[in-house]
Amino acid sequence: MDINEFVSLQLAQPRNRVPAYLIIPGYLQSAIKATKAKSEAKVLEMGNCLNWDPALGRLSLAGQPIVGEFNWLDLKLPIAKHTTAFIGTYHNHPYEKRYGADYALGPSSGDWIGWNDHFPGNYGVSVNIVTSGKLVFVAFLLQRSPGRPDCEYGDTDDFSPLLFQHIYSDDHLNDVYSDAIHKKVWSSEKEMYQNLLGQADLRRTHQEDVMRMNTSYASRNPGFVLYIGTLADSVCKVEIYARHVGLSFLDNIQSADRTVCYSCGQRRTHDNPSYFSQWHRCPSCKAVFCPQHGKILPGNHFYSRSRNCVVCNSRTLLF
Repeated sequence: MDINEFVSLQLAQPRNRVPAYLIIPGYLQSAIKATKAKSEAKVLEMGNCLNWDPALGRLSLAGQPIVGEFNWLDLKLPIAKHTTAFIGTYHNHPYEKRYGADYALGPSSGDWIGWNDHFPGNYGVSVNIVTSGKLVFVAFLLQRSPGRPDCEYGDTDDFSPLLFQHIYSDDHLNDVYSDAIHKKVWSSEKEMYQNLLGQADLRRTHQEDVMRMNTSYASRNPGFVLYIGTLADSVCKVEIYARHVGLSFLDNIQSADRTVCYSCGQRRTHDNPSYFSQWHRCPSCKAVFCPQHGKILPGNHFYSRSRNCVVCNSRTLLF
């Protein structure tokens, strides 16, 4: 199901029913990737508030990216949550230069608490997107919790105890850490953490602990849902991370709307009588593609109109 369609359904009739997977449309994926590229280049967190346009029924990034520090970002949510269009947030955790593209940190405990504390004032759902490494995380709050979000594990981040127990109390390690942060000598920071943790791979500690924490938030709080996918794919599909208490699943039939390309968001405004300008649709999941998109079959050229659906891989039909 397209993420815009799910938000529309949730706003029209709030209920704890969620799709097993969601598609982030091409226009939104491109905007997210542009902000992510700037964030990774500077090794600083960057992000935007997410807006909802009820007339168009679609999400968009609000304004120019806001620039934070290497490990935090202030999106001014106490103010933003009262604006008419605000429905959530997007931000990037820039770890590619520091630890490698395979290292990805999803929503932190602070993110979950902040999203709940600053729930949108005009909408009954909060939509939040986090990118890191090759991954994209989509977190929904289908309702605001009256208290702080519940978590079985607490914040299991191994790095904070290391800072206070080892790094800050050791002059040499403190110098290495300071150089890494201020001079961006990331290789020395990574080596330092690996030596302290006694692990060959940072993902076996910090990353997996944070994901366990996220799963705990989502599974113990019926209003929280977490999806994970790969941002690098031509079509960004995110799948639900775990089955959550109190949530049932919607059928994943795509929208029957034949006017919007799922790959790029282009709108079909008229019939296309020419063979090479015809759109095509998937008979299985109902996804629709403009003439330039869809999966070109092996051995076929771009001008061939024989395509497969990029969502479910079924053969598409011209219309």
